[in-house]
Amino acid sequence: MVSLVRALIATLLLLTLASATAGLWVYYSHISPLRALASKPSLADVLDGVESLVYTMDFGNATWRVEIVNDGSVRSGLIRVYGDGGGILAEYRFNYTRSTLIWLARVEANGNLTFLNPLEYYEAFATNIKFHQAEDGSILGVEPFPGIAPLYALTYVGNATFIEWSAFYDPRRATSPPQWVNIIFSKVRVEGGEARGVEVFIEPQQTPLTANFKWYNVGVHAKLASLSRIPVAWELTLQTQTPTGDILYIRINVENVKLRP
Repeated sequence: MVSLVRALIATLLLLTLASATAGLWVYYSHISPLRALASKPSLADVLDGVESLVYTMDFGNATWRVEIVNDGSVRSGLIRVYGDGGGILAEYRFNYTRSTLIWLARVEANGNLTFLNPLEYYEAFATNIKFHQAEDGSILGVEPFPGIAPLYALTYVGNATFIEWSAFYDPRRATSPPQWVNIIFSKVRVEGGEARGVEVFIEPQQTPLTANFKWYNVGVHAKLASLSRIPVAWELTLQTQTPTGDILYIRINVENVKLRP
């Protein structure tokens, strides 16, 4: 009888331990993309590990299909933008270092290259939003750009608005999460199925639309799941105010991410 009781106790302890382990695994699966964002990955931390990225982007009455091919060994890549009819609308080539874009050119129809200022386009490359600003810091215009927002927009916006991502999952953090950011655990649609991740909601703030505060005017809804420790926004909506007071909505759905072997 005593041995039977001991066996039952041992079994219950094992079941409890297994349940706790499973619970921790589920929890860490959900917060994996937040932990990746909290590490503040550099541009190269993300791009070096990605061989290709394909997504659709809707804005206004237009739809783009964007294909990005990248060679992390030489930190060089190609962007092709297709329209509704399947024809190529634009093509770009780029090079980057660990922390920034260093070369960007648009390929013209005749094959010639038009060189673009990489410092001016880095934000657009990282977030898919191109702000045109005057020397005095005022915003002259806003337009979409075929960048790497599914891989890097959350990191860029978080850095620009001082979001401490670890505050959402680590109660020991002294810093409280910003009130305009909300996180919920969620199942995320990924290529070939579903994965555990999070939904991120960033509410735009009522601040001047100037160079210093423009990213506080960007609203974000993202469904994030990690792919080999890279935080991917498989579904992403960005909204921002234009100088005329209208709102530009950019909606992105990732079709495929291929990691570098």
